[in-house]
Amino acid sequence: MLGDTGGTPMPRGTGVPPVRLSVHSRADFRQWEPDRPIPRFTFSRRPHQPVGGFRRRTGTGIARTIDATTNDIFMHGQEILSTLRNLNARRVVALLIRHAERFPIVDAADPTQAELTPAGRTAAETLGVRLEGFSRLRLFHSPVKRCQQTAECIARGADSAGLAVTLVGPQDPLGIDYILDLAEAGRLAALHGDHFVRLWFSGQIPARVIRPAAEIAAEKLAYLTARLDDDAGLGRLDIHLSHDWNTIILRELMLGVRHEEAGWLDYLDGVAFEPKPGALRAVYRDRTVTRTLPWRFEAAP
Repeated sequence: MLGDTGGTPMPRGTGVPPVRLSVHSRADFRQWEPDRPIPRFTFSRRPHQPVGGFRRRTGTGIARTIDATTNDIFMHGQEILSTLRNLNARRVVALLIRHAERFPIVDAADPTQAELTPAGRTAAETLGVRLEGFSRLRLFHSPVKRCQQTAECIARGADSAGLAVTLVGPQDPLGIDYILDLAEAGRLAALHGDHFVRLWFSGQIPARVIRPAAEIAAEKLAYLTARLDDDAGLGRLDIHLSHDWNTIILRELMLGVRHEEAGWLDYLDGVAFEPKPGALRAVYRDRTVTRTLPWRFEAAP
């Protein structure tokens, strides 16, 4: 249920309505314009009916595969669900994950304007429906709208599945205010592509454009640790909706997972955290590390 103290009340769900999913190629998105019709594919399902046939996909591509006979659709979020099944739901677990699928960023100087696609909304709601084992869920999100939209969709799905949900709201540490010059950061990211992150992590991007990655990692870890220490009961799952760069920072600087080897962080994927006495356990796929707190981050090579 929704509306615990400190959260935003939401009406009790009566199930997941039929959904409409966008089907388009990467080329479609490159050429997308607001008045251009986008091909659609529609199917309906009952509230707790699973969507089968998940297919793992890496990178940031937006294409979807749908089979009209089997209702088979790749849905983001499957990897993080697999991670959760291996964690102790009787205690406290936190997830730092990227928001759901968004429309392309058309203005690099203002990347906050891109909102969720219909498929992204559906994937986030489906993720909420499939959260199992925990007695309650708290949702935190970046001040950027697409992260708020993702949190709201997860909340609806979890609520329809009978989970007690608190939508806590925006948190500055999940945002992107460490990017001091959005226009220049956008220009450099467009110039270097994914390699921009390597330049940033190794200290080759001026601090007047974006603050050092090790500083940002330390701040985000301190934020996550503080929320895990909240006196909010056991059996709790905290989900923190953020952005790819924010999550990649901790994935690499804490777990040693480089995007050059692991691929770019997918939508609704991220890192799980479990508190340990004087330490914090971090999990990404099959990589697990336990770090004594406070952990001192170093710049990546």
